[in-house]
Amino acid sequence: MKLFVITLIGLIIVACHTPRPLSKLKVTDEEKISWWQGSQVVSMDYYGLLTQITYLESTPEFYIFHVSAINKSDVTYMIDPAEFVFDIDKFRDASLVKYADGKYLDTTSDDRFVKVINMRTRYYAINPELQILQIEHNISRSDAELRNAVARQVVGEIISTTADVAAAVKSDDTPEARLDRSIQRADRHEYYRSDLDSRSNDIESSKMVKNVWANETLRKTTLYPNYEVGGLVFFKRNDAIAEMTFNFKIQNIDNFVKYQQYIYLP
Repeated sequence: MKLFVITLIGLIIVACHTPRPLSKLKVTDEEKISWWQGSQVVSMDYYGLLTQITYLESTPEFYIFHVSAINKSDVTYMIDPAEFVFDIDKFRDASLVKYADGKYLDTTSDDRFVKVINMRTRYYAINPELQILQIEHNISRSDAELRNAVARQVVGEIISTTADVAAAVKSDDTPEARLDRSIQRADRHEYYRSDLDSRSNDIESSKMVKNVWANETLRKTTLYPNYEVGGLVFFKRNDAIAEMTFNFKIQNIDNFVKYQQYIYLP
């Protein structure tokens, strides 16, 4: 009995969700920054191209920035956020480096996000175009599954109705049997309704996420003279890093910003 209780307690502890530490990025060179709504803004003006980088927050999965560019020159620039990168300059401590060398550092095997260059780990910003394409694929599959579920429901109802009619014409049909069939029919309707609602909600949620990636992020853009563009940029988060250097590069113009990562225990 004692062993059972200990085992049960262990299972409960394992099942508990541990809060993830909070992550905040701070610019190392404070002379370069200004402030906007509590966020640090780094502005760089090269050859008439004004680039402003604002670190907004760290979610459990991402570092989120707002990046804007104002073209005050007579040159046309191509902006591609998929080319934005950061390099790891320093890990937090030896134990985290060892852990990072396994699964933690390699948060994804997708080379859109992580590439090893000269033994340094380089993280690329998430490409909005690929994210939108993946979401569209998911919506297409979910929509097909929803249509198939509707078709199965129709066929199931036809079969059930036929069976109910056949049972009703039997001489030994009773009120209790009719009530039982009615309850079963109501249960089927509730199951089908819940299933269809769940599938429809999944599709709507995916469409909302797609809308964010399509309309709120910085996407690949040709920036003509006297125009500006801006939006959100996402990088994969890694708590093992102490210092990193971002490059929000626009064509041949490097925009380097160095950040320190501060981890706050929950």
